[in-house]
Amino acid sequence: MSSFKSRMAEVMKMKNIRQTEVSAATGIPKSTLSRYMKGSYEPKQENLYALADFFGVTPSWLLGYTDDPTDKDYRRIPKEEPAEKKTSVKSVLELLFSKTNIYNRIKPEQALNIPKDYIECYPNDTQLAFGKWYTCSLRKDGVFVLMTYEKGNIREFLQYMAVFKQTTIEEIADAAGLKEDFLTRLATISEEDIFFSEIKTIAKYFGLTMNCVIGDVLNSYIIDAVEDKIGNDKELNVQLENFKTIAERHYSVIGFEYIRNIAEKLNCEITDLVYFTQFEQMNSTRETDEDEKELIRKYRSLNDDGQRRLTDYLDDLISGKRYMG
Repeated sequence: MSSFKSRMAEVMKMKNIRQTEVSAATGIPKSTLSRYMKGSYEPKQENLYALADFFGVTPSWLLGYTDDPTDKDYRRIPKEEPAEKKTSVKSVLELLFSKTNIYNRIKPEQALNIPKDYIECYPNDTQLAFGKWYTCSLRKDGVFVLMTYEKGNIREFLQYMAVFKQTTIEEIADAAGLKEDFLTRLATISEEDIFFSEIKTIAKYFGLTMNCVIGDVLNSYIIDAVEDKIGNDKELNVQLENFKTIAERHYSVIGFEYIRNIAEKLNCEITDLVYFTQFEQMNSTRETDEDEKELIRKYRSLNDDGQRRLTDYLDDLISGKRYMG
C-alpha cells in the first residue's frame, strides 16, 4: 500500500505543481507541506480534504487506501493560476476572542440577542456561537462563515444520509430545494460561499438540529456501531482507535470513505456501521420526552440479538398479535 508521502510526490509531479502553489491554494503552510513530503506526519482531516479537493482526487487515494483516484482529469496538468491565499476564518475568530476579549465584554442583554439558530449550531459552545453570529452579522450577503472542517462535515453528513435514505446527494439537494450550484460550492475549499439559510434548509429537510449538519454529532453513532461490528479484527480495531482520537481531539466527522472500506472488508452494508435510527431519534427537532430518551438509551445498550427481539416484540404489539417469548 502506498503511503501519503509517496502519493503526494506522485500527484505533484504528475500535475507539475510546486509546494508554494499548493500552499497558496489550500492555505496550508509550506513548512507543514514539507513535513508531509518528508513523511514526518500525515495531515489532519481538514487538511487532507483541502489537498484532495485541490488535486482532484479522493482522500482515500491520497492516504494509499485505494489505487483509483476516481478523477478522469487526474493526468491533466492544470492551466489555471493558483488561487490567492485568503485569511482563514479561524484566525479571524481567534483574533476576535483573544485580542479583543469581546465575549467577556459584551453586555448580558446583547448576549441574549444571539439568534437561537446559532445556539443550535453550537449547543456546547456559546462563545463560538456568539463569535460566528458576530462575524456573520458583519456581512450583508447571508453567507455563513464556516471553518474548513465544518464544510467537510456537511459533505460527509450528506454522503451518510444519502446512504441511509437510499438516495443520492443530488436528489437530496433537489428535494430540499437548495440552489442548483450548492453542491458545486460545497466542493470548493472556500470558507465563504455557503449561506446560513442553506444549513437551515438541510437541517429542516431531515428534521434534525443544525449542529448535526455542520458538527461531528454523527461520530459517536459511527464509533458505537463499528465497535459492535468488528469483533477482534486487529487492523480494524487500530482504525477504530484512530476514529476515537478524531472524535476526542478534532471536530471533523469520520470520513465516509473509511466506513465504506470497512464495510467492504466485513462484507456488510454501511448502514450496519452507523446507528442511523438512534442518530435521528436523539437529534430530531421533534420534542422527545425523558421517558422516550431513556428508552432509546437502553435500546442502544442492547446487543444485536436483544435489539432484534425487542423490535419483533414491538412489531407484535403494534399489529395486535400476541407476543410469544
